[in-house]
Amino acid sequence: MTDENKNSFAGVNTDTRIFEKFQRAVKLACALTKQQEYKEKGDDSMATQYATFLSEEERIAALEEGEKSGLSLAREIMKMLKDGIPTPEIAKKCRMTIREVEEFKVAM
Repeated sequence: MTDENKNSFAGVNTDTRIFEKFQRAVKLACALTKQQEYKEKGDDSMATQYATFLSEEERIAALEEGEKSGLSLAREIMKMLKDGIPTPEIAKKCRMTIREVEEFKVAM
């Protein structure tokens, strides 16, 4: 937090443990996502910059959380496919494209 952006939090006690946890969660979510985006684009310089926001421990925790979330989504999709729910409906519920659901079907 800088003096410039402190004004954005006017009326919010930024010295609390809850705010600290909230700020850390946002930092983790954004940094890991941006780091992955730049890695996929082949921009190692920017990926390295975003990696500096994360400690190794935070990076591992974020990846583990992502894996849990992905497994949960995969289980949900598998159940819907087994229940005969139409692909467009699955795509809408899971915020995916129809093509992604079709690819998931093939992978099963």
